[in-house]
Amino acid sequence: LQTILVIILRLMFLYINRQRSQMNTEQINQQIKRYGGNELVGDRHPEFRYAL
Repeated sequence: LQTILVIILRLMFLYINRQRSQMNTEQINQQIKRYGGNELVGDRHPEFRYAL
């Protein structure tokens, strides 16, 4: 069960990271503005990448 959950989590991270890599500058600025401005930290920042 744990192995399956890790695989699912890994696939989700790959999907999210791929979406963030394909964002252009305008989309990145929209994300930053939407989620709290320049003080945006953590996993909501468009330049954040998940890793296992």
